[in-house]
Amino acid sequence: MPRVIGGFKCPYTGRIYHVGDEYDGEHIDEMRAKGYIEGTNEERNGPEPSEKPKKPKKSKE
Repeated sequence: MPRVIGGFKCPYTGRIYHVGDEYDGEHIDEMRAKGYIEGTNEERNGPEPSEKPKKPKKSKE
């Protein structure tokens, strides 16, 4: 059973899940996509953030 990583109230059953609880509902993929229950590292962290372009420094002249 997947572990809850963000507390939420199940919209289907009305049950409240707290962080650390085991999710035993039928909508695992949906709750994982919303970030309520743990998934694989790639699903949990998302894609690697690309490096932001740096702004050029202003000249003091």
